[in-house]
Amino acid sequence: MGLDGYLGNFARRVVEDALTQATRSYWTKRAEAFENAMHAPGDFLGLCSVEQIEAANARCAAKAIACRRHAILCAFLGFDELYEAIVAERDAELGAAA
Repeated sequence: MGLDGYLGNFARRVVEDALTQATRSYWTKRAEAFENAMHAPGDFLGLCSVEQIEAANARCAAKAIACRRHAILCAFLGFDELYEAIVAERDAELGAAA
């Protein structure tokens, strides 16, 4: 594959990533990841103090809320439907080329 093919594939992946990141499901999964990163009672604290754990949990909770708000916004703006339409069109093009 030459440089043109590489750049074409790279550009395609950049657009696909941008489209994926505009969906409700992407941001919901990000929120779940931040919620799962929070320390639970009984977790090993290591060298961290209780205050440090509480601060880390507060940061994770705030980021999870921000991600959930982003998910609501993406759903409100209809990005999920746009993404599905673009993917269906791409799949049809790939099927026709095969």
